Amino acid sequence: MEFFYHKNTPEHPRIVRLCGTVIDYKHDRRPTVLLIMERLNRDLYSALWNGLPWMQRLQVAIDVIQGIRYLHSQGLVHRDIKLHNVLLDKENRAKLSDLGFCKVEVMMSGSVVGTPIHMAPELLTGHYDNSVDIYAFGVLFWYLCSGQPRLPYVYEQCSHKEDLFSLIKRGMRPERLPYFDEDCWELMNECWHGNPSKRPLPGEVERRLEDIQTKFAVQKRFIRSELSCNEMTMSHGSDCWSTFDSSRSYTVVSDSYAG
Repeated sequence: MEFFYHKNTPEHPRIVRLCGTVIDYKHDRRPTVLLIMERLNRDLYSALWNGLPWMQRLQVAIDVIQGIRYLHSQGLVHRDIKLHNVLLDKENRAKLSDLGFCKVEVMMSGSVVGTPIHMAPELLTGHYDNSVDIYAFGVLFWYLCSGQPRLPYVYEQCSHKEDLFSLIKRGMRPERLPYFDEDCWELMNECWHGNPSKRPLPGEVERRLEDIQTKFAVQKRFIRSELSCNEMTMSHGSDCWSTFDSSRSYTVVSDSYAG
């Protein structure tokens, strides 16, 4: 199925490209189609494990939702959005991979697929639509904001998938970490809402992520300007602080900011 969807879906910069195929006649003594995919540096799990700056993580979130938006525009639902299925290039731009669980929306039935922690509650009932990808994105965004691939604390107690499914159906979601930005926390909560009809559409998610990105970029430039101004004041005694509004409050943003 992955070959079919790659072959019949136009190329998009946020979807891993299919380069070709090879027939393997030795696999289980039956011919098997092997896919030759675009080579990328690493997956998102590895990137978070090794450390990825906050602004780059925000860009990854935008890249992922653009990929989801494109698949939905083609009538496809990914159904397995997770850290290992987001691949990064050398500039840390993201692309969605593994379309093996993809399904045409009008053909969706009761098949249960995906990775448990990213699965929307309605997937367990077999009645769902493309908003399951938005739910999964909300969980992925939690990881991006946390800055690490650690399992959410609320799910660490689950020793079996059945326990996890039970918590999810009862409305349990990943916890808010102390350093989470309010806009980010609000967005992920809307994405993993228990009612599919109340989850935002991909276009709205993308717009809000771009607003968050702009907010942090402005704050980061302001902090750098403050530091530069401070150096000028110490060196030359110039009063450049008058250009800033002292009545406003600002959030200090650095590359190590975790969300």
